[in-house]
Amino acid sequence: MSKYAPNPNWTILYENNLLILNAGADKIFAIENVPQETAEELIKSWKEKLVDPINLSQPAKDIFTQLITANIVKIAGGKENKAIKEVSVKFIGDNIPKLLDLIKSNKNINVDGNNPADLIIFIRTNSLLKDLTNKEYKNLSTPHLLVDISYHHTFSIGPLVYLGETACMGCLIGRLSNYWGDAMPPKQPAIAGSINLIADIIKMELNKMLDGDQSLINKTVSYDFENYEIKTNKLYKLPWCPFCKTPIANPGYISLSWNK
Repeated sequence: MSKYAPNPNWTILYENNLLILNAGADKIFAIENVPQETAEELIKSWKEKLVDPINLSQPAKDIFTQLITANIVKIAGGKENKAIKEVSVKFIGDNIPKLLDLIKSNKNINVDGNNPADLIIFIRTNSLLKDLTNKEYKNLSTPHLLVDISYHHTFSIGPLVYLGETACMGCLIGRLSNYWGDAMPPKQPAIAGSINLIADIIKMELNKMLDGDQSLINKTVSYDFENYEIKTNKLYKLPWCPFCKTPIANPGYISLSWNK
């Protein structure tokens, strides 16, 4: 059985029959009705560099399994079976070599390697929205993520797309075009001046995906650096989307009385 190491981003403590899982004041969970002896066993194991679940009592082992699921403890040595290992970056519009180099600096993934990509990052720089998709997009089987830096003081990330299963870039284009149209962005959008910060946020999201996070599915997150706002917008599949709509196998028909 694998040995596990506590995630240094978390700590655990026991109070009033609650096993408290604390990653900071903005992320705290509690497991109720934990016996004191079980909590003490878990806290003791937490202080060790390596934990072998086989050495835990059954009550402690049951809780430990929950900690594994929540990524509060991880397989020692970082040998988890990561879903994302190979990443491809494709610019829609002009390339920004510095941004590509900054993304490549994430040591947890391989960017533009020799192997097929597990994830494609589409980065819109100064192109039309409609340029995000083409005739081949409908057949794209690789999960992909959109990053949009075509704005003055805002950049957005998302959606994460599994084509056919989730809202796709065609759905996003349909929604944005309906609200704002599809005007050509400037040659050099001002937000590109914050390229280091943008790269850090992209790398942060990639690291979350490595741990199984898929919260950008059916969602976009925009960062407004002028008004100091972060907005999350839900994205729904459009029933008429030409790329991800579900075909109707037997649409049927209505027999009108005057045709009889």
